[in-house]
Amino acid sequence: EIVCAAASQKEFQPTPESQKRLRDLALSSAVRARIAQDKGIADSSIEIEADDGVITISGTAYSLSDADKIRELVRREPGVKDIDSRMQVRAGL
Repeated sequence: EIVCAAASQKEFQPTPESQKRLRDLALSSAVRARIAQDKGIADSSIEIEADDGVITISGTAYSLSDADKIRELVRREPGVKDIDSRMQVRAGL
């Protein structure tokens, strides 16, 4: 009862900002999971952020091919509106 009563208080109710943050977190997590499922891509140096459907990809891809694959996987994820790719490719590959 105490937990339910506390959760019903105004300060614990969802706000538009908290709902946006949750949607952004869910989308970035889904994108990260999609990339991780492709065992042919080394993705440990890749960071994913979401902001209202715009995915920012940063970090270092191991090859140009990996960078292209990552962008393609991101495009396929439902809810992605645009991609801001800031990836770098490792030199010498």
